[in-house]
Amino acid sequence: MANVCLMSLSGIPYECDVNLAGIKTLYLTDWNNVESVTVEGDTISTIAMKDTMKFKKYVFAKNTGSLTKTMTKDDSKGTRYFLNEFTCNFNKMNEYKRVELNELAAGQIAGIVEDMNGIYWYLGKDNYATATAVTGQSGATTDDGNFYALTIQDMSGALPYPIDASAVASVIE
Repeated sequence: MANVCLMSLSGIPYECDVNLAGIKTLYLTDWNNVESVTVEGDTISTIAMKDTMKFKKYVFAKNTGSLTKTMTKDDSKGTRYFLNEFTCNFNKMNEYKRVELNELAAGQIAGIVEDMNGIYWYLGKDNYATATAVTGQSGATTDDGNFYALTIQDMSGALPYPIDASAVASVIE
């Protein structure tokens, strides 16, 4: 029986170095600000921006950022895609955050996510990412959180690409 899709498997070796969970930094921009994204090998080597546009830094509450990558595949339909989902909380609801989150909710987004291992990941390569949930919570008692929770989703044909750190440095503020 012949394979329709040829695979080039290399294996995955055991790693014994430090592996930290969580997300350190989030950078976002309007998806239309990105002119092109160049992939060399399996890493994004360059990101070209329109004019002098940059990705903006979003500082969220410590230990609330995560990036989840989930494959959905249906052989009967011939479909396969990845839902790459970033979530975080912004402490203390206020007018500034409300306005910014309203903008994100209405927009088409490209994102750069830096994990706690210092690896940058790109959201929005195949198509724009979107804010799919914004939740505000005041809390009921003094110990409860007062925050906005944000979810950004990127549907892609692949897991998010890692980005060369030098490519990130030139496009962030």
